Amino acid sequence: MKIARYDLDVVEVQNSIIADLVEVNRLLLEELENYRSMEDEDEQLLMMIEEIKEGREDLERMLEP
Repeated sequence: MKIARYDLDVVEVQNSIIADLVEVNRLLLEELENYRSMEDEDEQLLMMIEEIKEGREDLERMLEP
């Protein structure tokens, strides 16, 4: 009987560890999604900055005598 109880305790601990790992994976995926979203926003901002620079250069060329 003690062996069966020990086996049950081991299974319960394993289940708890698996549940914790599932939660860690969920949180990591959420952070990765946030990171990718920030990366996309950064890329959009860089494109906007580049467009502003190009626009400024165009204006400077137009103002040249």
